[in-house]
Amino acid sequence: MNKPQAKDKFQIKFVDSIEQLNAIAWNEIVGTKNPFMRYEFLHALESTGCTNEQTGWRPHHVAIYTVGRNKSLVAIMPLYLKTNSWGEYVFDWSWANAYKSYGYQYYPKFVTAAPFTPSAGNRIFIHKKYREEGLLKLIVEKIKEKAKLIGASSWHVLFPTEEEHDALGLLGVQPRIATQFHWQNKGYESFND
Repeated sequence: MNKPQAKDKFQIKFVDSIEQLNAIAWNEIVGTKNPFMRYEFLHALESTGCTNEQTGWRPHHVAIYTVGRNKSLVAIMPLYLKTNSWGEYVFDWSWANAYKSYGYQYYPKFVTAAPFTPSAGNRIFIHKKYREEGLLKLIVEKIKEKAKLIGASSWHVLFPTEEEHDALGLLGVQPRIATQFHWQNKGYESFND
């Protein structure tokens, strides 16, 4: 007998507002390490009009639930349908120009990121009890399907952890190679030090 696949045990939903998701369940999965992925931060961006269709950051978050009577949220990923490249801190306008010069549309595109911040950290969150269930593969498959369905050119995961970067690469997601510079205060008290 074949082992059930993730697609048979889980239901994936795309939601156009974080308000459609339970804040406690979201934060339980995200944890406390990255404030830019917390429900409160993303909700504040939505409720103040920072992430909406007019700004080019249309929420399209991913939520994965168990199938059955005791349906529970087991994985989440912030996702935006972008119609521009503003607020991403990666400069891909040359990609957009290249697409245009060959007669293609670069926008819309999918972006998984902490909006308006280049802070690195986890971008895809899977409840610890379900990490071995093939949910990352399910997310990748469903993003590809959804992108094709709505005409999104691509999916960009910005500033992920090295672990996520590598895991996505193993699933066939083209890696983005970039350099990010960090300044660390080593006890300096002024610009004269």
